[in-house]
Amino acid sequence: MPKKRTFAAWVSLIVALSFVLSACSSGDSGSGGAASETPAEASSGDPAPAPADAAPKLLEYDVVAEYQNLPDENPTMKDKLVMEKFNIKTDTNYITLAEGLEKLSVLFASGNYPDYIPNLNHEAEVKRWGEAGFLVPLSDHMDALSEYRKWWTDEEWNVVTQFAQNPDGKLYYLPAKNYRSHSKAWIYRKDVFDALGLKFPETLDELYAALKAIKAAYPDSVPISNRGKDGVIGIAVNAYRLPGDMWYGFEGFYRDPDANDEVMYAQATDKFRESLKFINKLYKEDLIEKEFPTMTTEQWTQRGVSGRSFIMYDYATRAAYFQNLMQDTPEAQWDWAPVTISTGDKPGFVDRELPFFSYGPIVTNKVEGERLDRLLEYFNWAASPEGVKFHTLGVEGETYEVVDGKPQYSNGAADKHEMFQKTGFIEFLVTDPEYVASNEDRQTDLAVSEAFKDKPFVPFTAFNLSAEDRETANSLITGVTDIAEQFYVKAIMGQVDVNDDAVWNQYVQELNQAGLTQLLELHRKSAQ
Repeated sequence: MPKKRTFAAWVSLIVALSFVLSACSSGDSGSGGAASETPAEASSGDPAPAPADAAPKLLEYDVVAEYQNLPDENPTMKDKLVMEKFNIKTDTNYITLAEGLEKLSVLFASGNYPDYIPNLNHEAEVKRWGEAGFLVPLSDHMDALSEYRKWWTDEEWNVVTQFAQNPDGKLYYLPAKNYRSHSKAWIYRKDVFDALGLKFPETLDELYAALKAIKAAYPDSVPISNRGKDGVIGIAVNAYRLPGDMWYGFEGFYRDPDANDEVMYAQATDKFRESLKFINKLYKEDLIEKEFPTMTTEQWTQRGVSGRSFIMYDYATRAAYFQNLMQDTPEAQWDWAPVTISTGDKPGFVDRELPFFSYGPIVTNKVEGERLDRLLEYFNWAASPEGVKFHTLGVEGETYEVVDGKPQYSNGAADKHEMFQKTGFIEFLVTDPEYVASNEDRQTDLAVSEAFKDKPFVPFTAFNLSAEDRETANSLITGVTDIAEQFYVKAIMGQVDVNDDAVWNQYVQELNQAGLTQLLELHRKSAQ
């Protein structure tokens, strides 16, 4: 095991490191190691050269940081170490994801936006701010980000540029590297299935039969529970070869491999109609939640731990989540199924993920020259093996220990979000591979990725609309989405008869009148 370092020892070491800034040193002034403003003058009257080991000039940055929860201290332990290493001073306003977009929109609209945001989670807004000229095009500075670029194969980087860049060909944020290709699967109570002599279903007919058997054995149960819109729709849309995340932004637009790869709007297809028919049948027979549109995570969790729900479509890691919550019920055995469910005609789809997460740091046009160079140096170091481990795990002996060759949090943090709250450390740009290899949830993700790597999925399609077309699309999508959402709820609940051709045709007509025809035209001409 490597020798532990105290916090003070780490500060001394990290300041002396020269991975990125060859001249960086700790200094001994109260300004974080900044060099003297006025160097001593030589006898000739000319300024004496600065000492060879002088630290670079102290630079200051105004930062807004958006995370799931707020840190206990500001600046955090991570902030302090980064400021020491790069001789920078950051004044950070931490905000939560729940309030982030609203607050940031006000800041940009008023012109009071910060110098940079390290972890912005609103790609559509980033692209709009880039179009408006608020942001530095980071793709113009890739020569300074060689460590970051090393993490991507050329094929992956091509996907990144297709999907994350703006129509002008510029990349205005640095997407975080995705360590997995799949994460969603069916999770279920294996012990209940085994006790009833049920094998995990592979077709919708088999799923229906299994749910009926569970309901007969547990009359008070809701065999399938859900959280969020995709949870209930996920029951059938993949079986009908539709995109699983169709309710977020413009995700309903996709290339349909069953229609000669034509760009379609999933919620207006016959396949979507058939999925609604199937889910409506489950609803009528009390096999899914009656309150499915409003189910909260807390309600969903309670269903799983109380033995009232036994099968769900969600992240595979939720099997371990329920298992941990049911330690007082030793007979309970949650697992995830390495299979897909189909209609029985063609193989069902799996939810394949892009090689990147659509969030990452942005730099605004208030940063240029030396201040931009220093920030890019920090980003590049953060993507180095040393920087990746630093951001993911923190300081060995302070925030994590290596036990049996595996890093483990040592400050009482239960997960990465508590780790951030206590110390400020959390993945940034890249997740440490050693952490991925030792973390139970990450290992589940990789196992799901391996199980589903050869399964069919909705083709990746980048829609790079021009600024003008994006504005038009933004003005139309809310109306179209509202109609689609209202219809799917009513159809599942039986408030409208999705089997009636007249009802379905009226729904499609309303979508077209709200702008779907125009949206399809815009997406078809911009598809890459």
